[in-house]
Amino acid sequence: MKCTTLNQPIKLYEEFSDKYRSKAQQLCEHLIEDTNNFHYSSNQSLELMQINNELVIHFKDDPSQYIHLCQKPIGRISGFYINSEKTIAALLTQMPKTDFYTISLYELKKQSANILLRCNNVVPQIRTTYHSIYWINKSKSNRPYKLMMANKCGIIEVYGTNSEYDILSFVCSNDAVIVIRMTHGDNSRMLFFDDFGERDTRFREITASLPIDSMEITNTLLYAIVNNQLLIINFFNDIHDRQMIQSPHGFIPKSLQKRNGIVYVIGRLSGDSAIWIPSLGQNGIWKAPPCGVISFLGFQDRFPVFCISSPIHQTQIVTGNRKGFLEAVSSTPNIHCRKSIIRSRDQTNIPITLFYRLDSILEQSPILLMAYGCYGIALEGAYDRLISYVIQSGITVAFCHIRGGGEYGEEWHRQAIKNNKFISINDFLDCTKGLIANNLCDAKRIGAVGSSAGALVVLSAALRRPDYFKIVQLSHPFLTPELILTNPDNPLTISDWDEFGYPSSSSCYDSFSPLAQLRRLPADFSNQAPDIWITAGKNDIKAPLLYTEQWLNSYSAIVPSAHNSVFLQLLDEGHHNSDDSLTGGCLSTIWLLDSLFDTD
Repeated sequence: MKCTTLNQPIKLYEEFSDKYRSKAQQLCEHLIEDTNNFHYSSNQSLELMQINNELVIHFKDDPSQYIHLCQKPIGRISGFYINSEKTIAALLTQMPKTDFYTISLYELKKQSANILLRCNNVVPQIRTTYHSIYWINKSKSNRPYKLMMANKCGIIEVYGTNSEYDILSFVCSNDAVIVIRMTHGDNSRMLFFDDFGERDTRFREITASLPIDSMEITNTLLYAIVNNQLLIINFFNDIHDRQMIQSPHGFIPKSLQKRNGIVYVIGRLSGDSAIWIPSLGQNGIWKAPPCGVISFLGFQDRFPVFCISSPIHQTQIVTGNRKGFLEAVSSTPNIHCRKSIIRSRDQTNIPITLFYRLDSILEQSPILLMAYGCYGIALEGAYDRLISYVIQSGITVAFCHIRGGGEYGEEWHRQAIKNNKFISINDFLDCTKGLIANNLCDAKRIGAVGSSAGALVVLSAALRRPDYFKIVQLSHPFLTPELILTNPDNPLTISDWDEFGYPSSSSCYDSFSPLAQLRRLPADFSNQAPDIWITAGKNDIKAPLLYTEQWLNSYSAIVPSAHNSVFLQLLDEGHHNSDDSLTGGCLSTIWLLDSLFDTD
């Protein structure tokens, strides 16, 4: 086996031929956008601007009012927040090439700001009330454990947990109330904190008996999703004054959001992301394009306005003028989308979304299969320049909506967790088999892509059936559950037990672990092994490089004579994207294209 390590991918093109180098450089230059100008709007009344390397708050309702906040910080600005009385501001930044976030708090004066606190390693979510700003600190083991508050009285610890199994998260807020969830394994509690702008907050728990999935509050009403229905409670007057509203037919509610005082429901409709606005009745529902995303922006001329995007739809603003219909949705020219259904081995219908060039002959075209199938997260996203480039190059891209994901709600997710996690792998293999059987690809030119926990699914499948796949591309992969999930000091160990199961024995993860799969490779694996590209982050705390290297070492020891190549690409980043990602992504994309088109 040939294993090539790329420590600095943009500088080590000598590992490849001139063809790789020139193509990667051309692709990177084509895709990179100018990111020097900075502008961030936190709400309708103010915006954060960069002027001469300094961050300035500009109040739109008073064009002459500016507050000089600070010098532009190191790291990527992830959010800017201000309380309603405009006395406290918070700047959330992601530290360079890491997964750590820092909050900087400022007391606002007439034209300047005084730093109150800079706190490292916080949850990247901030909530504001009329008087205060709230955030959650993480422990040394990266567990969200302490609710903090800043207002005119200073910096205050509001609520903390002592158990290493308790996790805090924000649920919702308005100008007077903050609601958090405290999770302990499969159990959770909703905690309400009344904010009076003082050092103390009033704490209460009033919904322990309700199986609430999500919650949102306005000035007078509490909205909650309970058993796939919408519960509305007159929260501030009479808690017994409540109304239960049935969701629209086929709609699976997932979470509640609020914008400009309007509460709306994010959910799933026919496998795609959708938004329901309850104030518009049962017909007030709109769906994103296939594999796409949708967000509600507000109303214009009595019609709802949305921001939508998908792998073939660049981000655009559209109007919903009747049920399910979005006006003026434009897609990438010459790219077609179609849905296909594959029957799994246990007779479950597994949907696949195919994107391909209009002039493609599918049975003669290479195909790139993408899968995730974990945490109840649907395989979908906004417009991706690299994916679009791959499709335009003549490769079919298939989004495999396997169980374990969230395409069809929580039940779809729970069918492939813990002891049944192997079902995600089975579904992915059945999708591959079905695409071949239905002549939807060139069976000899199949690639597979998986990221994070999705890499576990994709690689396990490729190790079981190497004859299916020509190449496998993994990004920040989670490959060794038996090593990571038995160490409580790893950041995601305790929460990941809900997905992959508690380590009750040394073999409890064998049915889906890529590391365990190395002990039972097919007899002719060496002759069929796919080429593998792994992108890993040196500062990745969620999928640490150490464990990726352990899998590679085990693979090298067991398969010393394989005729495939394994490339390990190291980026100076954490688990999330960084400035290196596009550069590194261009190089891996050129490798992918070269491999699937069989060029030398």
